[in-house]
Amino acid sequence: MGKRFSFKKDDRYVWQWHYECFECEKNSADALHHIIASSNLNYVPGSHNGSIFNSAPLCNHTCHLGREAQLAKKIPEFLVRTLMWIESTDYERKQRDYDFIETYQDLYEQYQS
Repeated sequence: MGKRFSFKKDDRYVWQWHYECFECEKNSADALHHIIASSNLNYVPGSHNGSIFNSAPLCNHTCHLGREAQLAKKIPEFLVRTLMWIESTDYERKQRDYDFIETYQDLYEQYQS
């Protein structure tokens, strides 16, 4: 995805006090991963993919890089965890956030806790 759908600086603040990696659950997350990347089969092109709701904190070297196939299996879980975290903050949704959630609603519904 590169810079095309980088997360906006004004949106990334929602993760400033969240240190837990969604994958290993250690308090060492150091990267925001695009949950639905352009290489994913579920990807629908559009600016909605730049939504902060498409982000998950991960340990970049140990949990993210080179593990895209394993992480793809956790997309519904990551989407719901992100939604729950962001809803616990003072973040105000933007149109791209509503569009993102609507576009990938079926993936949210696949999650079973």
